[in-house]
Amino acid sequence: MAALASPEKNLAPRLGILCIQIDKEVAQLVPDLRRSYGIIVAAKAAQGQSQFLDLQPGGIIHASNLATR
Repeated sequence: MAALASPEKNLAPRLGILCIQIDKEVAQLVPDLRRSYGIIVAAKAAQGQSQFLDLQPGGIIHASNLATR
């Protein structure tokens, strides 16, 4: 799954993760999704909020309450 993520386009530095946006192509690869939107955690970065959050590769994020600046 991490092969689908590009660090240039899919890095979420505030969360400290490399992610994959769920689209039709990705949804076909993950058939048991409860929702057809969100992002999948592909990998944890060395820095960022992931050190404080229990984010694991393969986890799915449907919403976040982190404010952007």
